[in-house]
Amino acid sequence: MYYDPTWQTVFVNAAELKGKQGVLEFYNSNGQLLSKSSQSIDGGYLMQSSSFASQPSGVYVVRLLTEKEVLVGRFVKR
Repeated sequence: MYYDPTWQTVFVNAAELKGKQGVLEFYNSNGQLLSKSSQSIDGGYLMQSSSFASQPSGVYVVRLLTEKEVLVGRFVKR
């Protein structure tokens, strides 16, 4: 996962995932769900980007849920 401050976009790249379908969720530091989207996992790999231009500065949590695992990451928007 990488947050690009110039584009105000977070890029989520995951490999060796277990499962064929996933759900990608973004939360703010208060635990409020900002967005949730279903994703297809192709060959164990997922690549997705999401704009955070309209969100204030802060810490954000990204969760990727598949049928077999949950991955969690954080990034900071300054």
